[in-house]
Order: sequence, then structure tokens, then C-alpha cells
Amino acid sequence: MGLFEKLFGAPTPQPGVFQLADGKLITAKEYGYASASGFINQPATEQFRDCYGNPKYGEYLPFTDEIVENPTVANLYFMALYTGIYHFYATGILRVDEQTSVDIKIGITDAAKDMRIPSGEALPENTKSSFIGASLGFSKAVAADIDEASRIDPRALRPILHSHSTKLLLSFIEQSYRKPRPDVSSLPSGIGAKHIARISEINNTSSQMLQILKNHLKIRFLKSQ
Repeated sequence: MGLFEKLFGAPTPQPGVFQLADGKLITAKEYGYASASGFINQPATEQFRDCYGNPKYGEYLPFTDEIVENPTVANLYFMALYTGIYHFYATGILRVDEQTSVDIKIGITDAAKDMRIPSGEALPENTKSSFIGASLGFSKAVAADIDEASRIDPRALRPILHSHSTKLLLSFIEQSYRKPRPDVSSLPSGIGAKHIARISEINNTSSQMLQILKNHLKIRFLKSQ
């Protein structure tokens, strides 16, 4: 330890920055904020509408009528899935440092504070917390999916609900719309071969988005000097 550190303490590590495809640099907090707002609003909402409204995917998923009537919560969980994918890309693929990871979470939290329900009011506090917790939960689920995919023979027959992130998404939604509220261990229910097109759409989300982040959006991490 040098004299300066003895007198004033060790310097606080500075987070790195993210570089976008156009060369623009954004901070870790901005990355976290955008990963829960601007970056993901359109794709998450489009996928939500496909899964619960587009007839081309065949048989509708359980609770579709209730969800179409009151879509806010289900749509929010789709957004949380995409936020989780961005979070995993930073922490699991780009391997950002600890301070950067902390700042990404701050950005996600700030975005949740700014979210509004259709009437224009801020989200209830418990809904904000649910979104943040779900986003980080999806990040872990995506990590589990990636790890499992690297170990399983791609030719092996897999169950319809083989994706950890898909099961988590449907579980969150079922808990929100099923009355009485079911036990977590019994989720999700009512999924069968007739839903395979819609489930496959969700199962593929993580791998497709990670490819987009890497090869199309070309998000890179630049460590602080």
C-alpha cells in the first residue's frame, strides 16, 4: 500500500463504459436504465402480443382472456425477461467488473421508478420490487439455460418447457392471474403440445437476443483505465 492510500484510503474502483454499434459510449447506469426501458420496450411488447394475441401461433396459452383484459402485469414480466437478458449479457458474456454490475442494477432500479401504468401513475412499490427481482431472476435463468445448452446433445428430445427462463416467465404470470394464487411448486400448469408454437417462441428469446446484442447491436464493454 502506497503513502497516498495509507493517508486517504484506497481509491474507489470506477465502472467501465459500454460502447454501442455506432460508437456511442454509455455508462453502466445508463446501460441498466436503457435495458429496462428504451432498449427493450418494443421487442418485449411485440413478443407479449404475439404470445397472447397473435392467432398464427395456434392454441392460446392459459389465462389469455384474463391477460388480454388486463395486460399490464404480464407485459411487465416480458419486459423483465428482456432486462434479464441484457443483465446476463453484461455480467455473463462481457464479464463486467463488480462496480459496473452494481451500477447496472442502480440503472434498472431507476428505470423501474420511472415506469408508469396506462393511467400515467407510477408503478406501486411492490410492483417495482417485483420487476427488479424478476429481472435479476431472469438473468440467472438465462445463465442456467446457456449452461445447460452447452452440455445437452442437441439431438436429444426435450420437453416443451425445457427453458428455465420460459418456465420462470410463465410461473410469474400464472401467479399474477390465477385465482386463488397457486403454490409455486405447482407452476406452470395447463401447458401441452398444442402450445408448442407459442412456447418455442419464448424458449428461443434468450439465444436470439444474445446474438442480436453481440452481432447486430455490437454492445462492447470498455474497462476503466
